Amino acid sequence: MPTSPKILLIAIAVIEGLVGLFMVIAPAAVAAKAMPGVDPGLAGIVMARTAGTALISLGALAWLARNTTERVALQPNLGALLVYNVLAVVNLLWQASNVTTGAIAPAIVHLILGAALFVYWRRMV
Repeated sequence: MPTSPKILLIAIAVIEGLVGLFMVIAPAAVAAKAMPGVDPGLAGIVMARTAGTALISLGALAWLARNTTERVALQPNLGALLVYNVLAVVNLLWQASNVTTGAIAPAIVHLILGAALFVYWRRMV
């Protein structure tokens, strides 16, 4: 694993930014892919767009932190992204077991990103 999390932060920025953008632009289509057979309704579309803007913000955080080398500045950014990924895994696994199996693939992606973030964050403490 590289000594700098720059590549990881760029990957997170791209993934979260694109998914967030899709959720803002086409929330019903994203919801249909994530939860086949479930009609999101107006409330679901509003929540998907709100979640999309949050994902874009997380992508921006990762992008802006990608060149940070100072530990004191990098540690909170990695920590915030780690907390998000851990909570995303818990949420997506719950959805996979209670709502739809379509949440398993994103849970695995967040698990991998969270594990990599944990490794870099641990190096900072």
